[in-house]
Amino acid sequence: MSSAWSIHNTYYGNATCFVFSLRPHFYVYDIARGVSSSGGSGKASNSFFQLATREAIAVGGGDHFALWLDDALRHGTSRHCDTFNSPCLASAEQFRCNEVEVWSFVEGSW
Repeated sequence: MSSAWSIHNTYYGNATCFVFSLRPHFYVYDIARGVSSSGGSGKASNSFFQLATREAIAVGGGDHFALWLDDALRHGTSRHCDTFNSPCLASAEQFRCNEVEVWSFVEGSW
């Protein structure tokens, strides 16, 4: 994500964020570079980058989210997303989370 998560009623962030999938193949959908490693266009068709409400967090938008997780981080959905031109990132469109792993990189901290 390009911005720290915080509660908003509208999308925020910018085109430096990306989504990726590790299985069955590693693909990165990077709209800042305008390409995806799957061979398709990574150009954003909208600016629906990230959304956080009291009910859920979401990445991407348009017809569907690239990733959506409920407020308990237990249930999620993933479908083709217009923002990243990415496919479903999970093994099924609806899924239950067993674990959530979050990483943070702060510019200039290395």
